[in-house]
Amino acid sequence: MSTTPMELEKVSLKPIKGSKKSKKSWRKHTDIADVEEYLEEVRRDERAGGPIDDKPDDALFFVEKITEQKSGQKRVKGKREGIEVDDDDEEEYVPRKHKLDKKLQGERKELEKKVAEARAANVQTIWGQEVMIVTDAYIEHTVKKPKVKPSTVNVGKADVDAVIVAEPGASYNPDFDSHQELLHKAHEEELAIVTEQTKLSKTVRMVSVTELKKQSKLWIKEMSEGLSLTGDDSQDTEPKGPVFTGPIASASKRKTAQQRRKQLLLKKMNQTRLAEKKKKLKLNDILRLKSLKKEIANETNTAEEIKTIAEAISNLENKPKRLGKYKFVEGPTDVQLSDELSGSLRKLKPEGSLVRDRFKSLQRRNIIETRNRVLPRRRYKRKDVVRRSYKNNNVSKDR
Repeated sequence: MSTTPMELEKVSLKPIKGSKKSKKSWRKHTDIADVEEYLEEVRRDERAGGPIDDKPDDALFFVEKITEQKSGQKRVKGKREGIEVDDDDEEEYVPRKHKLDKKLQGERKELEKKVAEARAANVQTIWGQEVMIVTDAYIEHTVKKPKVKPSTVNVGKADVDAVIVAEPGASYNPDFDSHQELLHKAHEEELAIVTEQTKLSKTVRMVSVTELKKQSKLWIKEMSEGLSLTGDDSQDTEPKGPVFTGPIASASKRKTAQQRRKQLLLKKMNQTRLAEKKKKLKLNDILRLKSLKKEIANETNTAEEIKTIAEAISNLENKPKRLGKYKFVEGPTDVQLSDELSGSLRKLKPEGSLVRDRFKSLQRRNIIETRNRVLPRRRYKRKDVVRRSYKNNNVSKDR
């Protein structure tokens, strides 16, 4: 048995002398190198599978048997000789990284399956009451959750383009027919406005100051019929006309608290009924859409009726909704007269307003409610006050 240099250092050439009175001295002055060497050898044999002397010959040696290669078979490169593999049984080489990824993927799926089963299980207390599961709750806040799109996105938004292309007649160099069509459209809009103003002026006639004074005098005369305006009532023994004395107060005709409560309750009920009626009228368009869709589903409708109803539905859906107090009104048509056409971009005179166009586009697409311009006005009468310093300066100058 050969010894290593480290083992030679443990072997002492001279016997160790010293006191062996205590255990500490005994361990210090005792030579145990041969015992340690024996124990190390035993451990080495155990790691190798046991002592070689006790192993049989079959465990130490093997006999290599070489067989003839059959036709239709080939030897696989890198395999130990003596093992033959058919073409059908040949396995493709898979990298170790791919095997590890496949193994991790399977473990991940198994873990997700177990977590889903645990979360779906009904957890109950000892009294049979169901409780909330908090499985993996300590890591839920660390996982980045996907963004969920709100269900109210684009709800109520009209399917209208943000920028509407102008008509051909609004070009800087339009052809005659398209320009005349645009002029006719602008003329119809202006004519409708003038007609409405004429109708309102006929309904509500403007009264001059002189007529108002005459009407006030006539009203006073009619209201004072039968009354003595001179103040001398003692001379008139009999009234010249009917005198209005007013209703006579009577305790029997006075309303009780219960009657007043009932009257107030009826008044509130009528107000509530009117409010509900107005609300139903506002939702009339939406209810009409449902009825139109039902009519389309009806098989008895002809093709032309279905086409007409579909067009009506599309018009109602694309029509701006009434989101506020006012209805949406399209702006005036921007058009240039025949003598204002320039024929070139350099001499083009701009029409309309970009700010108004964008504002109308937002209202048309139901993004903001329809609004009317509120002009600034003074709620109280302006007072002119002379400052005290100004008065004092005027007084000093006069002196």
